[in-house]
Amino acid sequence: VAETQKEAENARDRANKSGIELEQEKQKTEQEKQKTEQEKQKTEQEQQKTEQEKQKTEQEKQKTEQEKQKTNNTQKDLVNKAEQNC
Repeated sequence: VAETQKEAENARDRANKSGIELEQEKQKTEQEKQKTEQEKQKTEQEQQKTEQEKQKTEQEKQKTEQEKQKTNNTQKDLVNKAEQNC
């Protein structure tokens, strides 16, 4: 009887241990999912930041081109005025 009781206790202990290990594995999996989601969000944020920087660069390029055109027009106006005064 004592041996049967001991075997039952051992079986219960193994089952408890398996349950604990299963729960730990579930928690580990959940943590990995959360970490993956955080990395995904971080990547998306970096992509958005890169896109914003790209747009900003394009705007600066357009602004520079406008300034260049404005300068060219001013120079042409000065040349025309100088020619008219001659």
